Amino acid sequence: MTSAKLVAAIENAWTKTKQTRPYPLLLTTAVALKWALLSPVAPHIALIGFKYRQPLLLASVVNYVQLPDTDRDRKVGYGLIGATAIVYIGIAVSTGLYNLKVCRSTVMIRGSLVSIIYRKTLRLHLNEAKSSAALTLASSDVDRIGLTVESGHEIWASSIETILARVLLQRQLGWASIAPVLLALLATTANTRIAKYVPRRQREWGAAIQKRVTLTSSVLRNMKSVKMMGLQETIARTIQRARVYELDLSKRYRSFFAYMAIISTIPLQFSAPSPLPSIYGVNSHHGHDSIAAQIFASLSLTQLLATPLQKVLSSIPSFAGSLGSFTRIESYLRLDDRVNGGATDLANSRESAKESTIDENQLELGNLGTTGRSKAIGKHAISVQQADISYSADSHPIHHKHNFEIRKGLLNVVVGPVGCGKTTLLDALLGEITISGGKMMVDDSPIAYCQQTPWLINASVKENILNQSPYDEPWYKRVVWSCGLNEDIEQLPDGDDTLVGSRGTILSGGQKQRLALARAVYARAPLVVLDDTLSALDARTERVIFDRLLSKTGLFQQLGSTVILVTHSVQHLRSADNIIALDSKGRVEQHGSFTELSGQEGPVRRLLADCPPDKSSAETNSLEPASGSGSLSQAGAGANALPRAATITCVKRKPISDAAVLMYYLKSIGWYRASIFFLTSLVYVVCTSFTQIWVQWWTESKNRGDGSFVGVYFALAVGAIVNYSSSIWCMMITIVPISAAKLHWQLLDSVIHAPVSFFSSVDSGITLHRFSQDMSLINSRLPVSTMQATPMAFQALAQIALITVGSTYLAIAIPLCLGATWTLQRFYLRTSRQLRLLDLELKSPLSSSISETLEGLPTIRAFGWQEKFERRNQERLDASQLGALAILLVSLATQLPGSTSGGRLGVAMLNILGFSQSLSQFIFFYTDLETSLQAVSRVKEFVETTVSEEASPRSLTPPPENWPARGAVEFRDITASYASDTENAVLKRLSLIIQPGQKVGICGRTGSGKSSLLSALFRMIELRSGSITIDGIDLNNISRLEVRSRLIAIPQDPFLLPGTVRFNTSPDETVADNQIIKALKKVGLWEHVQKRGGLDTDIDILALSHGQQQLFCLARAMLRPGTILVLDEATSNVDWGTDEVMQRVIREEFANKTIITVAHRLRTILDSDLVVVLGEGRILEAGHPGELLASPGHFRELCSAQGITFESI
Repeated sequence: MTSAKLVAAIENAWTKTKQTRPYPLLLTTAVALKWALLSPVAPHIALIGFKYRQPLLLASVVNYVQLPDTDRDRKVGYGLIGATAIVYIGIAVSTGLYNLKVCRSTVMIRGSLVSIIYRKTLRLHLNEAKSSAALTLASSDVDRIGLTVESGHEIWASSIETILARVLLQRQLGWASIAPVLLALLATTANTRIAKYVPRRQREWGAAIQKRVTLTSSVLRNMKSVKMMGLQETIARTIQRARVYELDLSKRYRSFFAYMAIISTIPLQFSAPSPLPSIYGVNSHHGHDSIAAQIFASLSLTQLLATPLQKVLSSIPSFAGSLGSFTRIESYLRLDDRVNGGATDLANSRESAKESTIDENQLELGNLGTTGRSKAIGKHAISVQQADISYSADSHPIHHKHNFEIRKGLLNVVVGPVGCGKTTLLDALLGEITISGGKMMVDDSPIAYCQQTPWLINASVKENILNQSPYDEPWYKRVVWSCGLNEDIEQLPDGDDTLVGSRGTILSGGQKQRLALARAVYARAPLVVLDDTLSALDARTERVIFDRLLSKTGLFQQLGSTVILVTHSVQHLRSADNIIALDSKGRVEQHGSFTELSGQEGPVRRLLADCPPDKSSAETNSLEPASGSGSLSQAGAGANALPRAATITCVKRKPISDAAVLMYYLKSIGWYRASIFFLTSLVYVVCTSFTQIWVQWWTESKNRGDGSFVGVYFALAVGAIVNYSSSIWCMMITIVPISAAKLHWQLLDSVIHAPVSFFSSVDSGITLHRFSQDMSLINSRLPVSTMQATPMAFQALAQIALITVGSTYLAIAIPLCLGATWTLQRFYLRTSRQLRLLDLELKSPLSSSISETLEGLPTIRAFGWQEKFERRNQERLDASQLGALAILLVSLATQLPGSTSGGRLGVAMLNILGFSQSLSQFIFFYTDLETSLQAVSRVKEFVETTVSEEASPRSLTPPPENWPARGAVEFRDITASYASDTENAVLKRLSLIIQPGQKVGICGRTGSGKSSLLSALFRMIELRSGSITIDGIDLNNISRLEVRSRLIAIPQDPFLLPGTVRFNTSPDETVADNQIIKALKKVGLWEHVQKRGGLDTDIDILALSHGQQQLFCLARAMLRPGTILVLDEATSNVDWGTDEVMQRVIREEFANKTIITVAHRLRTILDSDLVVVLGEGRILEAGHPGELLASPGHFRELCSAQGITFESI
């Protein structure tokens, strides 16, 4: 049952299945898991045999009891007792075995489907992976398929039961038995027609779920940016609208479900009364006892006929719904894989390559080998020959008219304007982009790749560095030192075992990059690809890292690694062995050595002219990192704020009582709607139960031929159908959309208002699991479980009353059954509750695994870690199955206590037989209801235990409508920390006054407190002392949302949401189109947007580069009202040309506004009115940049590291 074996079997079957056949994945699953899926057949056949001995046993018992005492044979009585024991023990054992086999099949289906989805994800093209479809498919769709395993078995088994019941009823009633069969055929025909529409409706619903989950995932990953821009309420409303739309779509599916359920109950209600007139017609000459025996035996048989019929009919919509999920997974598995060419030895096939023809969609990866690395200087790692690169099948190809080669063991630097295709070129080298013509041959050995946006897993510092590589202590220590991390690790509370948080939330941008860089260095790959990896570092740290790794004596040179570095730092060109310069169209304009290109007219010479030479000391290779110049402990959340167990997935806690959870759920429904549902369910049970008393009165009446008895019986059946229909419609169409939307909003509101520290300590995948798996249970499984458990509870109560009325002495069996139920509840349900909660929580790491894989897919594939990550996912999948395995073992207990009783007479006998079954079914349905209620319990617990960042005892005052009108900011002696104490404060007694309209630049080395200062301004960390005022108003007296919404922020990491260009520029939809177009023209993006469809174009279709994304964010900032603009290293990842565009736009569009800029590139703040240099959370110096440069000091030292002198400004 291990996932590794299951995925091998199902993938082998999938490759052999004809894709043209209907539902090929369903057939594949059936073939691959045939023995597991067939294993429930034997116990179910045995169960059918035992069940259909019941009416025969019933008739024998009735006849035996009606004999005079003198005619009764005691041996026959004992035999009937033994037969009763055998029948009901057989039912218990076969039912338990059947459920065990069904659960085992479900576990295997889930293991195989989730594994094949994950395996496909590792091969998928990046464009397709961005949709995050794997998250929804591996959770909601796979779970929906798993729930229909039993439905599939019920269809064939109940069909057999129907035939057997029909034969027995024929023997009892003759041709009168045809009436229930005709009803069943009519209902089956109707349901079959309706079922045709179910898969399409389910697919539409599933697509809406996927869209919402993708949007939620994007928001959770970028929550700091969302809060900084004051968009949390706007984004929350957008997600909630997506949820409401999804639920509206689901109404179509649920309406079909309701129709089919209503149709299914018609044979159940009318099967019993339909043959009654014929019984009286045929047996009118017989005595009362004979008629009574035949009527109750016939009622027993019609119930046995109607019940499997209802199961068949109710299983059809469930099974049909799973077909939609199968189709969605099929579509995912059919998506094109990324291009992956055949291996060619470049050295030995240079001549043959000239003559060969390459398919226009083929990427050729050269197998250059990794031997003889000491001789690599004369060999080539990459060869590009007239290559046409297309980002997607629909995009315009980039033609590289030059042939160029990258030699092994050298440093190659790629430069070019923003959006020209530098990252696209790297993606092509990694095999992620289509080569539509020409050749590109790449060494097929593992590639150490650092994405432009650093990819980190939610694990410790050490685990992020090692990742899938074995631990080598001497080498590990050397890598840590080379990346400047040794002192940082020493200061962390758990050393290198300290968790970095989801996506490295607790780290600054520079620290994330260095940690990702350390992973690349540790892998010792022969080819290293760095996509602007040094951009977020301060000048001194950047120089230290560059010299230790990339210089002539650096670690990469010692390893003989080929390095490709995309950078905007022009000073690195002088250290490059080879330079590749791209033009604005992405074509190679120049390539060659620095000596060659610096003497030629072209882009390299122009770049060098714009950037003065680096006059800083290059003798940094042996330096230890300066205190605070990159300390992880000083950045992000601080040392003591770092979580020690952020990846805990199952927290030991006192479970919330079922009553409290049920009340919470009922509140989300509304008491009025809940009352209607319970009342209609109660009336339905009363109508169905009262028919038996009515038949008893009928058989005892002297006027048995009176037609009114039949009329009343049919009227009760109609009443039962009407109320059953009302309860279903009330639950599925009215209650579900309202309760599911309310619970989603409560969860979303708690998440959106959680403090930033929450997202640092809790994996975003765990939180996302609540929005996918838990919400799926709430809107799918919970209502069905409620509809099953509620009438069954009323049914058990009604049967207790009927047993007591029908035969008082048989009421002694009731306490025994109730006692068994209490024992079951005490021992089984308590265990089951914990196991089912464990089952839900063990799935959270699986969601995190898929989410992390989607984010780091290029990195995983470049390193060649697909198999290792697949094994990791399989381990997590197997762990998530443990809860289900435990549940199926414990579930055997449900069958044994409630299945032992014997029939006696008439109404009492029917109900004592039915009571045990009802009680057993109620326990079964209630446990299923408990599973679904655990999702509600998790929502309730999260809402009640997650402290809102707005939770404050002080009263908040709304600011004036035009606040801040002036833009004056004052920091008064503030001390701030991420933890609850001041010992590790990130800001220490800092005071600063910013005048209205003043341009202020904030700089300092990595970890100096720059980002923390902005976090304090945006109230994302708490002040321990002091105050911050804007226009004289203390921010502590204003809500956080109000503060953030009144400031204009451009975060360090560009934040774009899935959706249109219009939505991303104005999420609150308050800006006119002409203003949006004007802003996009100002930053130079409108032409790019217009060519691809305009404002209604999906943002992903634009394929914006990192720099273009930052320009887009600048355009969005221009459209926001306010007098204070805050830039958090907004230009650190763009080239100098784009930097100049951004600076020009900022100067023009925000000329009269207060501007606070955090910058590593000190040239961007040289025209500031005030420069503030931070260090270790304190202001080291402040003043006009010219004055600070003119005298020795910290700012002058920082500028000197970037080649900036007083004379050069």
